[in-house]
Amino acid sequence: MKQRWWGLATVLIAAVASAAASASPGRSKEPWIPQNPAEVILTLPARSASERVVPRNVAEALQQAETWTATGKLGPNSRYLGRAEALLEQWAKRPDASAALLTLQARLQQQRHAFAEAESVLERALRLEPRMADARLLRASTRLTRGDFAAARADCAVLIGQGETFAGSACLAQSLAAMGSIAAAGALLGRALEPCARPSAMAAAATTVGVAADAALCAWALGIRADLAQRRGDSAAAERDLRAALQRDARSELLRIQ
Repeated sequence: MKQRWWGLATVLIAAVASAAASASPGRSKEPWIPQNPAEVILTLPARSASERVVPRNVAEALQQAETWTATGKLGPNSRYLGRAEALLEQWAKRPDASAALLTLQARLQQQRHAFAEAESVLERALRLEPRMADARLLRASTRLTRGDFAAARADCAVLIGQGETFAGSACLAQSLAAMGSIAAAGALLGRALEPCARPSAMAAAATTVGVAADAALCAWALGIRADLAQRRGDSAAAERDLRAALQRDARSELLRIQ
């Protein structure tokens, strides 16, 4: 869902890094390369007993991968994301791999920009569970990133048809914006976001078929609207929406960068 921010995030991160380098005249601009092959540059902590547990079935593999994914997102140690993806890749080869396991695998692939692989995995997940909204929403996001706007829009329409009104409308607004219809996207998103001001209405606006009707979903939609405001040149509106989004999802690094 958040790939729309990656381009801006990359530019901002590069700008911050450049500014930091310029502000530190004593720091060498050349990368440090160890000359001694025996030199230790990093000592990783030992794996805990729970991390050494071997999953016995698909459900346990998914649970372990979810734990590693959450750990990897909370801290700077991204090796947990690699562990999660390696585990999922192993279990995804099994004929009994679940749609949930495949969707998590695709999410991790998408995060490292392996979009073609992610879409292929999501095709398989949706064959297993055609009504799995999380997988369809992720596929729409992947298709948007790849520039396949018509296919993304079709996925958004399916979500709305399944009763996922909130997620489907926000998804459709993204696809409209990608095709240049900023005003139409903003109007659609404005109507979709109305329930976010009322938790009880939010619970009624989105079902629980794989997409949680919670604060994180509202934060995602507010981030989309902030992006639309930035495209219109309305920085004040973009900042308001980003602040509102962060109140709902304070851990989102992408929202802070945006």
